[in-house]
Amino acid sequence: MTIKHTTSPARRLVLGCRRQAEQRLTTLGLPSDWPACLDLLDTHQVPETDDSGRSLFYSRKEVIDTARLLYQTYCMEYWLKENDAERATASMLDLLNLALTAGLTDAIDSEHAASTQTKRQQVKRGDLRWWRRVATALRKRNGTLSSLEIARRIDPRRHHTIRKYL
Repeated sequence: MTIKHTTSPARRLVLGCRRQAEQRLTTLGLPSDWPACLDLLDTHQVPETDDSGRSLFYSRKEVIDTARLLYQTYCMEYWLKENDAERATASMLDLLNLALTAGLTDAIDSEHAASTQTKRQQVKRGDLRWWRRVATALRKRNGTLSSLEIARRIDPRRHHTIRKYL
């Protein structure tokens, strides 16, 4: 008997981006597990050539962007576990920018396909609490946003539903 775990769209996106980043680092022959990947963020110790003087077959920028994306997924997961909406929202925006910079957009595309299904989605209490926390965080950042603009930033495809509950 299989157990179906329900995860939020944010968590699915985080796990998808992490999987892609780990695959890229593994393909390049670099460490992709948690503490070891932090060494890739130290840009001063990464040489452009190996010991024989030949240039590396991957660019330093590609590795650093992928390592930053991987690090951001761990940060995002932490803020989701802590239920800190303001930091999770800021971290999600950074995660999306880093995914675009690193060229790892498969997770974003698959999440887009899942969110555009024609079946109506049920609104749950957890969704309401999360939407209100994110709305409070966005209002704290920019008090001039209307409810509709805030709802569009939370989810551009369900903004009318979200606006009703803010």
